[in-house]
Amino acid sequence: FSAFAHMYRNRHLLEELKTNYPKILNGHGKKVLWFTDTLTDLNGVSMTLKTIGWVSTRYRKDIKIVTCLGGEDRKSDGLPPNVLNLPHIHSFRLPYYETYNIYFPSLLSALKEIYREDPDEIFISTPGPVGLLGLLAARLLGVKATGIYHTDFTLEAEEITGSEDLCRHIETYVNWFYSSVHEILVPTREYMQILEDRGMDPKRMKLFPRGIDTDSFHSKNTTREEEDEHLHILYVGRVSRDKNMDFLMEVYEALRAESDDIDLTIVGDGPFLGPMKERFSNRADIHFTGSVPYHQLPDIYSSSDLFLFPSKTDTFGMVVLEAQACGLPAIVSDIGGPKEIILHSVTGYVAGSDDLQDWVLKSRILLEKARSNPGEFTAMREAARRMVKRDYSWAKKMSQLLDSTPVKSGKEDRITPAA
Repeated sequence: FSAFAHMYRNRHLLEELKTNYPKILNGHGKKVLWFTDTLTDLNGVSMTLKTIGWVSTRYRKDIKIVTCLGGEDRKSDGLPPNVLNLPHIHSFRLPYYETYNIYFPSLLSALKEIYREDPDEIFISTPGPVGLLGLLAARLLGVKATGIYHTDFTLEAEEITGSEDLCRHIETYVNWFYSSVHEILVPTREYMQILEDRGMDPKRMKLFPRGIDTDSFHSKNTTREEEDEHLHILYVGRVSRDKNMDFLMEVYEALRAESDDIDLTIVGDGPFLGPMKERFSNRADIHFTGSVPYHQLPDIYSSSDLFLFPSKTDTFGMVVLEAQACGLPAIVSDIGGPKEIILHSVTGYVAGSDDLQDWVLKSRILLEKARSNPGEFTAMREAARRMVKRDYSWAKKMSQLLDSTPVKSGKEDRITPAA
C-alpha cells in the first residue's frame, strides 16, 4: 500500500499539467471508475448504474462500472460492456434480503486491475465491500472520491427490524463512510437536509438528481384487448416491508370497495413477495409478476393507468421517474425523495404519508379522469413525459457530472464544484 501510494503522491502535478495544456495531455477526457456492490439486483442503484454504463458507452464517455459478481450474477442479461468485474474471495447472503449476495473482492488482484485503469476520479455508489475498495483506491491513487447517496439504510433498517441499536450502528457507519469522500452527490433537496440533520457536512453535498435514458423509456402504443375494460393500477419495485406494501394494499382495497373495474399488478421481487402471494392467492384482480427483464418495463408502464408508490424510505425513486417517462401519472408519499419528481396535480399527486383518506381521494380523481375525461388524462400523461425529457435526460446529466474538475487527495482538499 505504501509503495502504491508513493507512486501516485505527485499526481496533482499531472493534473495541473492537464489543466494548463489540455490539448496535449487531456485528449481522452476524464476517466472515471464507478464502484458499486449491486449491479444485477432489482433496485434503483442497479438500474441507475446499468443505464449509466450504456449511456456512457453510447456517448463515448470514459467510464467503467467496477463491481464484484459471482456465480449466476455474472450471467445477468443487460449488463453494459464497460463493466469491470473483480474476482472475489468471500460472499454472504444479506440478512433480511436473502436474495442479495454481498461479495468481498480480492484486494491485491483488485488493486492490480485499478492500477491498469489509472482513473482520474472515483465514484462510489454503495458503502459495502466494493465501495470501501473504491475509497481505499482513491486514497492510494490520490484522486477525488465522489460518493453517491442512493439508499437510506438507516430508515430501511428501522422499517424492517425496528431495532434502535442496529439503526444507530448503521447510521454511524454510513456517516463515517460519506465523511471520508470529497463530495457527496444527493438526489433530492429533502435528503440534503435529512443528511445534514444526521450530522453530515452540508459543504460536501451537491444536488444531483438521477437521470433516465429517455430513448428507452417512453410511452408505447400498447393495445388492449377489446373485452379489457379494467383500469390498471401498478406498483414496481422491491417487494419488502420498508416499501410500505401493507399500506399499498390498504389503499387498493379501499378503491376496490368503491369500484370493481380496477386491478393491481405488483412487479418486483423481495422478501415480502412470498407472504403477499400467499395472502392474496384467491384474488383474480391482484397480479404478481416477480422480476421482469428491464427492457419490458416501458411496455408495462405504458399499458397501466395509475402508478402508486407509497414508500417513505426512498431517497429518489427511480421507478417513479421511469413511470413518468412513460407517461404514467403517479401518486407518491410526501416523505422522501419521490415527491420531488412529481409536478403536483400536473403529472400526478403527492399524498400524505400513511393518510389512507388522502391516498384514496387522489387515486379516485386520477381514475375518474381515465374513465370519463380521456383528453385531460392524456394531457397529464404528455406533461409527465415532457417533464422527464426536459429535466432528467441522462445525456445532459452525464456531461454535467463529468465536467467537474479533478482535485488532489489530502487534508488540504477543496471540493471543486461542477461547471
